[in-house]
Amino acid sequence: MDSQPLSSGMSNPKPAIARGKALRSQAREIVYNVFQYFTTKKNDDNAKYNVREVTSEATGVSARTVGYIMKEAGNRTASDCTGPLFVTPTKS
Repeated sequence: MDSQPLSSGMSNPKPAIARGKALRSQAREIVYNVFQYFTTKKNDDNAKYNVREVTSEATGVSARTVGYIMKEAGNRTASDCTGPLFVTPTKS
């Protein structure tokens, strides 16, 4: 993979997720898995691109939300290994 961003030649796409809507746990897990995929791919290819930005483009979720999801995943795996990795924010 070359060092060019994946969206070269494309205009900024409109986010697929509506602003202000909470992502459900399955969507959060998908974003997490896409991030992990691009991280592995970047390390294998010695490519130079921002994994968070590429994940944002691939999933239609903002880069800030990708960061929040990765932070949530890091906190959950470190402190609680039982139960689901992600929880829908509006559910208790």
